[in-house]
Amino acid sequence: MVLLLPIALLLMTAVSIAFVAGTSRLFNPYVAALVFLLFALSGEQPFSHEVFYAALLIHVWCLYLYMKGSLFWTSFFVSCASLLYPPLICFFPLLAAALLFLENGDIARNFVKITGGFFLPYLYILVFMFLFTDSVTEYLWDVWYGISEIGLPRLAYSLPEIALAICTAFVLLHIFATVFKNFIEHSDRMLLRISGAVLLFAFIVFILFSERELFEARLFFATAFSLMFSFHYKNIRRGSANAELVLLAILSLITAAGRFLI
Repeated sequence: MVLLLPIALLLMTAVSIAFVAGTSRLFNPYVAALVFLLFALSGEQPFSHEVFYAALLIHVWCLYLYMKGSLFWTSFFVSCASLLYPPLICFFPLLAAALLFLENGDIARNFVKITGGFFLPYLYILVFMFLFTDSVTEYLWDVWYGISEIGLPRLAYSLPEIALAICTAFVLLHIFATVFKNFIEHSDRMLLRISGAVLLFAFIVFILFSERELFEARLFFATAFSLMFSFHYKNIRRGSANAELVLLAILSLITAAGRFLI
């Protein structure tokens, strides 16, 4: 029963990623969900992060809302997710910078939308705490601790982890080649832009917070990587795509088996 909630949230996140990928004919939703689950299961203690899984699930639906142009609700739910996982606050500057790449709309008005949407949940929480509790200061310190305790990634990795990281790096380079080759040819590019932004955010989280939250940084990377790999899978020769998917699956399962057997 203890494992039921994290497993349910993990599966809901994978289904949500498949749904987001399925909104574009250029992506393979089944591959996106599979790759995400492989990365999740190969992490440390994958069934003990229910609070983070809830934040990640909200984060995935924020990608869908942004793709649909709902800037206020995108920012609002990013803020709600950051209440569960404070480093998501770092996503706000990325949202603001993304306004420069929108093809239409008034930048000033859109900035007001995302700013209002982002700070509204915090305003609700602070007003509630001020009226009914005495822990406003403690809460603010907890949030500050969550986004300010920065540490470089640890360098101690097992052999399967190193092999998986090397394989992922080479596949990622191949993905970038596929994206650059097909980006100009297709008009449906919004999900690619969003995936690229999330991938950038994942690297930021990994570099700044992975000393104490390596699994969380890994899952943010997996969210963007799974979407971009599903595009890559759909737009290259099937033989090459299957070979890369099988190799990632084998190395992920070996890494997962090594963790469960320890």
